[in-house]
Amino acid sequence: MEREPDFVGMIERHRDSQAFWAKCTVVLALVGLAIAGWGLTAAVGWRSGTFWLGLFIAATSVFPLAELLERRDRWQGLERLRGAWRALAAAPDTTPADIDRLADLIRKTHG
Repeated sequence: MEREPDFVGMIERHRDSQAFWAKCTVVLALVGLAIAGWGLTAAVGWRSGTFWLGLFIAATSVFPLAELLERRDRWQGLERLRGAWRALAAAPDTTPADIDRLADLIRKTHG
């Protein structure tokens, strides 16, 4: 029978990655808004290229945000899988083949 996959390690890896992507999102948004604000204070105001560049940089913060949400969904899914693993392993009618198939599936999908 297969031993329990390293759920804690996989969950921590996704949580750490989620924190990294959160920082990237905030930095991009703040830098972009700071550049846009600086562009507004220029003599030409909102018509300056600096303003639009800042808005573009701030808008790109949605890309790391999407990755952040993906990582959150992954670690939450792993939490559910850990509960399902323990319930399956504790069930009296579970065969070792069932456990092996689930362990293989978890390793293939979550590494």
